[in-house]
Amino acid sequence: MNWRYKAFNRMAREVAGIEAGARKEVLARLKSRGLAVISLYPDFYGWAVSLMTKKQVSSKQLSLFFQDFANMLSAGISLKNSFFALEETSCCSELALVCRNAVGDIESGKGLAEAFSSSSVFPKISLTALSAGERSGNIPQVMELLSKHYKVLADIRRRMLGSLGYPAVVFCVLTGAVVYASVAVIPQLEPLLPRGAMEGGLTRILVGFSHVLQTEWPLVLGGLALLAGGAVFWAKKDPTFFAGLASHFPFIGPAQKDLELSMIFFNLYVLQKSGIPLEMALQETLAGVGVEAGAHLEECRRFLAGGLTLSEALGRDEYFPRIVADTVRIGEETGRYDEYFERVFHHFYRSFQTRMDVLSSALHPALLCVSAVLIASFALGFLKPIYANLTNVGVLR
Repeated sequence: MNWRYKAFNRMAREVAGIEAGARKEVLARLKSRGLAVISLYPDFYGWAVSLMTKKQVSSKQLSLFFQDFANMLSAGISLKNSFFALEETSCCSELALVCRNAVGDIESGKGLAEAFSSSSVFPKISLTALSAGERSGNIPQVMELLSKHYKVLADIRRRMLGSLGYPAVVFCVLTGAVVYASVAVIPQLEPLLPRGAMEGGLTRILVGFSHVLQTEWPLVLGGLALLAGGAVFWAKKDPTFFAGLASHFPFIGPAQKDLELSMIFFNLYVLQKSGIPLEMALQETLAGVGVEAGAHLEECRRFLAGGLTLSEALGRDEYFPRIVADTVRIGEETGRYDEYFERVFHHFYRSFQTRMDVLSSALHPALLCVSAVLIASFALGFLKPIYANLTNVGVLR
């Protein structure tokens, strides 16, 4: 059972949160942490939701978590006290639980990355970076980098939802309206059609589509389910198929490539800045990119293992634009890989943002045109013949 509590901490400040377990265990646990409980009541809704779904920590929450952690450590607060503070102030129950468990791991002699690895909250790239930060003694800087990393991911998600969320909703509404009109409206209007109305191709198509939905709806639903199942099966069998298919669409393909390139070099920047060697940084980056980009990056790793420099390896693969190899070459010559990885990231991320803005601005009028076509089709196929028939018989004179 989950329990919501309010309590005063050692500094006489009111705190609130959620604890899981029996009531006596929760009270004892809160008391051991120096909290004076004000109220404690069961969280039935949260408990039911936790049974049905496994909540994932968002990129925004991870960004705020690492930023707050870095600020505390930079201010001289000890690791243990930082965990206590983050547990009390975190709005995410998963991160609060991580902080609570990490205190015991740290006291038992484990490192920060090892303490975090016991939970499934943190992706591998963050654990790798933290491990390097522990070895170099520069954990606050690594956490700043991770905060920036997850802030970028959150911005990508926000931009994708902002660009594609509204068109997706409009498309679903239009589909529902078409189905409703075909099942409920057209059968009511069909008896009012004049005899010659079925000679029109548009009217015949609309009536035929309505009859199919009314009489063959099990087959339609079964076909859609079969199509969706086949798509999922094919995606598992050949993960590169849909990625390769999307790359041939205007706007979508170039935007997808810009996003993949930006994330490759941003991950390399974060790992290199954290002190991870180049070969290991490439290996870790492979796990976080798409299948197509990963194949090209793996090819570059093989060239690198064969004695080529990274810029030469990137220059041999046509997937990477020439600007990538030229920029990385400057990083090699100056010995500042991380700085020039970041420059490549900014270049492609700005390109991705621009393409998504263009796609969003193009989708909105396109959907309005589709809506206009559907309304015009319904009007010309049904309303016009019915109106003409009623006029001929004198009803509307």
